[in-house]
Amino acid sequence: MQNTGLGQNYGINFTLEKYISNGYYYMITASLFNSKYKGDDNVWRNTRYNRNFTFNFLIGKEWQIGKNKQNVVVLFAKVSYQGGDHYSPINFAQSIFKLEAVFDKKMPFQNSLILHSLLI
Repeated sequence: MQNTGLGQNYGINFTLEKYISNGYYYMITASLFNSKYKGDDNVWRNTRYNRNFTFNFLIGKEWQIGKNKQNVVVLFAKVSYQGGDHYSPINFAQSIFKLEAVFDKKMPFQNSLILHSLLI
């Protein structure tokens, strides 16, 4: 086996942050990127982890409590939204015949799912 392929990654990141003041803080980040590879067939394709974008938002509030204000109570929320990992479509006819998943090797990493999360 010989690795003669090429890979290419490029992108840009943005961050906006408010440092803590009066107990409040927030951070907004955005990443736009592309990740491709070219195999022996000389065709550029998505890599498995080419999510293309990621957005994050974090906001929080801190309260100092206690006799000498030495304890801290924190409330925060984080929201993330990102493109999904790419995956190869399944060849259903061959999968049924072999009784296991058979991926379409002619279209590697062609499909993707969008991922999002919320943490409070």
